[in-house]
Amino acid sequence: MTREFAERQSQIEAYIRSHREEMLQALRDAVEIKSPSVYAEGTNAAIAFFHSLVPELDAKVTRLSGGTYGDHLLLESKNCSSPCIFFVGHVDTVFPVGTEWPFSIEGSNAYGPGVIDMKSGVITLLYGLKALQATGGIPFSYKVLLNTDEEMGSPSSKNYLPELAKGVDYAFIFEPAQPDGRVINTRKGIGKFDVYVTGKAAHAGKSPETGINAVLEMAHQIINAENLARKEMLTTMNAGFVEGGQSAFIVAPSAHAEIESRIVIPEEQKRVEAGMAALADKTHVPGTTVRVTGGFHRPPLVRRPGSELLEAAVLKAAELMGLKIEFSMSGAASDGNNLSGYGIPVIDGMGPVGGREHSHDEYLELETLYERTELLALSLLALVER
Repeated sequence: MTREFAERQSQIEAYIRSHREEMLQALRDAVEIKSPSVYAEGTNAAIAFFHSLVPELDAKVTRLSGGTYGDHLLLESKNCSSPCIFFVGHVDTVFPVGTEWPFSIEGSNAYGPGVIDMKSGVITLLYGLKALQATGGIPFSYKVLLNTDEEMGSPSSKNYLPELAKGVDYAFIFEPAQPDGRVINTRKGIGKFDVYVTGKAAHAGKSPETGINAVLEMAHQIINAENLARKEMLTTMNAGFVEGGQSAFIVAPSAHAEIESRIVIPEEQKRVEAGMAALADKTHVPGTTVRVTGGFHRPPLVRRPGSELLEAAVLKAAELMGLKIEFSMSGAASDGNNLSGYGIPVIDGMGPVGGREHSHDEYLELETLYERTELLALSLLALVER
């Protein structure tokens, strides 16, 4: 480590230490903004609030239309220095208006809707950049995207990624770290399929032979779908929702199932999609017809050339801070999956430590808000000055 780097680290530590109360207040204010994905008024308010935290960045600001969702916020640095780093976070939550609860601190944890997923992650991102700006400047070009629809699968914001991904060398995503503190370097991809079976209704007592049982056919098709799983490749299939028929006294004329697949290996996408499509080619109950729709909407987040540099930078920063950081895979998806699909090296889980996301027990280990902000700033310096 150079003397200059050590001095910068000391300055960054001092900046974060002197802004702890400000960061905590910003977190409190952010969590108390009601911002479920479908509530555009709330997500727009959250976007405006987070934007108000970073006037010193002097970035080009663009509000991107979210359609039925709130506007997304894009910040782009005015310098064109290399590398170009893409930072992505989201401001929406899963909690409908009327179900929220107040921000609170109990012991070493903070609680509130979105406190870990991921309003504290956005605070980490913004104050990491602020710390760099205040201690000598940001030595790279960047793009920051805060979206309002991630919890819905990013149906609007993902459409901007093909253009925004151009010229990007690395990406950081601010979903929470794992509850044990690990940072995420791989995620499973997700596919969702709908299977529809059509049969024919009949009286189950008087004339069952004239009916065609769609539910029975669906039972066979679910088994066929589940058989597409490959344990050795970590490919899973899950028939998570099934409905069909009208009553126990009627031969079922229709059935519907929602089936999810998660994959680690990108090549598995084609195999699973082909296997699901093939369900319609063979029926087991004579007279039934089968229709399958859907496919993969998030590719897996995989290690790319350059991922080792991201990981090395995080490990170096952690070592300088006296932290032990490890990397892990997550079965859940994020915007990092989509960016990885464009060939960009991605590091995810760069937000603070916490857990119980999407529940009223959602929590943040408060001290890690400051810890992970410093980790981010030092990781960025280590990446640029390697």
